[in-house]
Amino acid sequence: MSDTLLDHIYESALIPEKWSGALDGMNRISNSRSNSLFVFSDRFSPRGISTDMTSDLLEAFLQSDAWRMSPSVRWTLDTRPGAFSSVDDVLSEEEAVADAVWAPLAARGFGQRLATVIPLSSGDQVTFVLARMRDQGAYSAGEVAALDGLRPDLHRAMFISARLGLERASAMTETLARLGLAAAVVDPTGKVIGSNALLDSLSIILSPTALGRIAIRDRARNQVFRQGLERIGNRDAPPGGLSIPIPAAPDGSHPPLLIHLLPVRGAAQDIFAGGQALMVVSLLERKAAPLPELLNGLFDLSPAEARLVSELATGMTPRDITVARDVSMATLRSQVRSVLAKTGVSRMADLAQLLAQIPIANVRND
Repeated sequence: MSDTLLDHIYESALIPEKWSGALDGMNRISNSRSNSLFVFSDRFSPRGISTDMTSDLLEAFLQSDAWRMSPSVRWTLDTRPGAFSSVDDVLSEEEAVADAVWAPLAARGFGQRLATVIPLSSGDQVTFVLARMRDQGAYSAGEVAALDGLRPDLHRAMFISARLGLERASAMTETLARLGLAAAVVDPTGKVIGSNALLDSLSIILSPTALGRIAIRDRARNQVFRQGLERIGNRDAPPGGLSIPIPAAPDGSHPPLLIHLLPVRGAAQDIFAGGQALMVVSLLERKAAPLPELLNGLFDLSPAEARLVSELATGMTPRDITVARDVSMATLRSQVRSVLAKTGVSRMADLAQLLAQIPIANVRND
C-alpha cells in the first residue's frame, strides 16, 4: 500500500475537496475505473463526490430520490458491509435490471462493484462504492484486501471530514470551531499550535507540560500518545492515525472519552500553521451494543476481533462464543489478549465498561 495514499486520505480529512485525489488513489490500488464517496444522514440529503468517469452522474443521483428505491443502494445501507463487498453478487438479475441507479453505469460498460459502509457515531453512514469495467472481470482477493487495509484510516479521516460537510475549511480557528469537538493542533513533540475552548476545559484528563506541550494525565495512555506523535512525525515510520480510549473515572469526574490522533498532511499543513497532528477528543455515550464495523474503525481491530467484542457486548460468554463459532478456547484467549492491547485496557471488566459507552445511533434510512 502506498504511504502517499494514506497521506492523501488524512489530508482529505481536513480539506474535504481533496477526497477526489484520494478516491483516485483507491482506484489505482484496486484497478477500478470509478470510485464514489457518499454521506447518508437522517439530518440532510445525501452528499457525495465521484471520480471523473462517473462525476457527471453524481448530481442526478444526489438530487433525485431514486436511490431510495435502488436495490443496490438499499442493500448497502441496510447490510452495512464492514469490508469491501461485491454488490452485484447479492442482487438478482431482475433487481439489477430494475435498478435505476445502476442502469446508467451498466450502459457505460461497468461491471462489478465493491461497496463498504463506515458508520459514524453521529448516525451518518459513509459509503465508498468502487466499480470496474465489465471486460476487467471480477476483483481479485488481493485487490479487495488492499482496500480493506485502508478502512481504519478511512474511518478516522471521515470522522472529521463528515463534520466539515465535504467542504473546505479556510482557517485553523474556523476548522476547529466547525468540528464542534474538543481539538488541538500539535507538532511531533506535543507542542500545542492551536486549540479550542472545549479542549481547554478537559484539564481533568489532559495537562500542560513544559514548552507549551500537552500530555494525557494517565501515564500508560500518554506513552501511547507520545509514540503516536513520534510515528506521525517520522516519515520513515508506518503511516496512519491512532485512537486512544479513556475509560470513565471511577469517581464519576469524567465520562468515557476517545482521543483521535490524525496526521495533518499536504496542503492541510498550510491551514494548520505547520502542525503535524490533529488531536480530537469525543465523548462516548451509551446508545446500544457497538457494531463490529464501528469497533474496527475505532480501534483497528481485525474482523474476527471486532466480532468477538460485539458478541461479548451482547452478553455472550467465552464458552458460548467457542460453541457458536466452533473455535478453540486457546484461539479465543489469543483474540482477547489482542483486543485488550488494542483498546488500551488490561482487564475484561475495563473492556466491558468501555464497550458499554461506545455510541451507535440509528443509521437506517427508511
